Amino acid sequence: MTGTGLKNLIMFQKLCGEDGLGSVVLATTRWSAIPLKTAEDHESQLKAEFWKAMIDNGSKVFRQDRGRESALEIIQYLTRKRRPVTLDIQRDMVDKGLGLNETAAGKEIVSEAEKQNKANEEKITLIREELKEALRRKDEAGKEELEELKAETEKEMRKYRDELQKMKVGREELRRQMEEKYLKEKEELLLQMRANENLLKEEEHQRQTMQEKHKQELELQKARLQNRYYQLLLSNKCWIM
Repeated sequence: MTGTGLKNLIMFQKLCGEDGLGSVVLATTRWSAIPLKTAEDHESQLKAEFWKAMIDNGSKVFRQDRGRESALEIIQYLTRKRRPVTLDIQRDMVDKGLGLNETAAGKEIVSEAEKQNKANEEKITLIREELKEALRRKDEAGKEELEELKAETEKEMRKYRDELQKMKVGREELRRQMEEKYLKEKEELLLQMRANENLLKEEEHQRQTMQEKHKQELELQKARLQNRYYQLLLSNKCWIM
């Protein structure tokens, strides 16, 4: 739980915020890949160190170790909660009107990108000095290798600059995206309501058809009984005569 994994966990917590962590499941997998005792030790370490703050705020730990059965348990746990969640990043951008780069999650990304940019700038400075030295020594092989390294580092710097630029998404863009999502969900809901209405109409039609059929069967049975009764009366009359 180091490097990218740890950064992603920190980012996830900042996106959710403390209030949102109560709807989070931390599910562990690959229980059959290592000895049970080792797996249990790993789980205990995750719960005691890396996940403690999330668990303290309501996150639940599950073992995804029995295929479909344990997967359904996780899904059922989440659906039973029926808890509306507003993420911290939503509050920051919608309620407070902050730009994405001003949110807690955004600041984390910006901070990481700025650290990486600074490291790359220092790396470029060092490469330039080494290039000068290679030129002074007329070391063509070293020069080519350094040029490749310099180009690769500059490419990485451009990537981080692009990421920082993307972080400057304004709240109007977020509002537009949310409105689009709302309209799409509204349309889907209306379609579902119409489908439910059609289903109810179909069920009502089937019910009425069954009632009519049942009524006809009762009338037919009644007619048969009456016919049988008249036959008995005629038979008795003939016997009496």
